[in-house]
Amino acid sequence: MNVAVIKDKTVINVVVFDDFETAIELFDNDAFPNADSIAILESGYGIGDRYADGVWEKAPAQEPPEYPELPTTGGEQLTAPEVEFVKGLYHGVTSGGID
Repeated sequence: MNVAVIKDKTVINVVVFDDFETAIELFDNDAFPNADSIAILESGYGIGDRYADGVWEKAPAQEPPEYPELPTTGGEQLTAPEVEFVKGLYHGVTSGGID
């Protein structure tokens, strides 16, 4: 079962356990020092989503990144596959790593 580790009503981590009792025992023994609480994670929710008073709420959708104007090569436009490749590189660099 997936257990949400929660701080300030936001899921900061997800941990897999065989049973919730083990998760509670570890939480009670400060295994998750940054957590305020834990909860069984419902399907469709994850890190960044919110949980309070037994109610799950999805995190707001992030705006897609804005890509810079792509250069041309020798006066010709890049092909569609080249554009997608450059966008992937740009996303990887701006998100902290190449996928």
